[in-house]
Amino acid sequence: RSHRLVHTFQVLDWNEKCRICTFEFVSGYGGYICINKTCGYKLHSYCATRREIWDGKDVQGEDEEISNSEDVASSASLVEVDGKSFRHFSHQHDLMRLCVNEDDAEDGRRCQACVLPIDFGSFLACKECDFALHDTCASLPRKLEHTLHRHPLILEVNKKEGFFICYICKRESCGFMYRCYQKESKFKMDATCASLTDPLYYGGHPHPMTL
Repeated sequence: RSHRLVHTFQVLDWNEKCRICTFEFVSGYGGYICINKTCGYKLHSYCATRREIWDGKDVQGEDEEISNSEDVASSASLVEVDGKSFRHFSHQHDLMRLCVNEDDAEDGRRCQACVLPIDFGSFLACKECDFALHDTCASLPRKLEHTLHRHPLILEVNKKEGFFICYICKRESCGFMYRCYQKESKFKMDATCASLTDPLYYGGHPHPMTL
């Protein structure tokens, strides 16, 4: 593609098809879209980050701000190992993709990124321990530009700080965080708030909502 692709947490036209696998998008799942709004090119997160499609390196824009952690942020969060296994930057073991069944839905499994229950759909689970991630959380970009903050944010695993306060919802979280690395900035955002899009579409309301 001649245009740059960016990650979004919500593909608005969910009935459209991925340009790689040709399957439709599932409502509420993110993907990669073209920055040219007239283009309409969209890919599933999984398809866009397959090893034969993407080399794992982010293409930096000419006017994009450079963060203090640019080298880290330019690498992929999730890398396919052999078609069945995946490696996530936050975990030392390989992960495999599973689907929730009736028994799994009641075992109390939680996503390490957003700390919410994994009770439907597909997810990534460790082969050697209880580490697990929602599919969408596993594809969170290492570097994020969000409507709710003016500087680029870097995704961190949050092993050192334990609980932190999200600057958006003011709630405590022990999951992944997006941190601003601008000098003297203390901005932190949890994975749930980072997944909010602008505009926001909610099934219980007919109109788009803005942040």
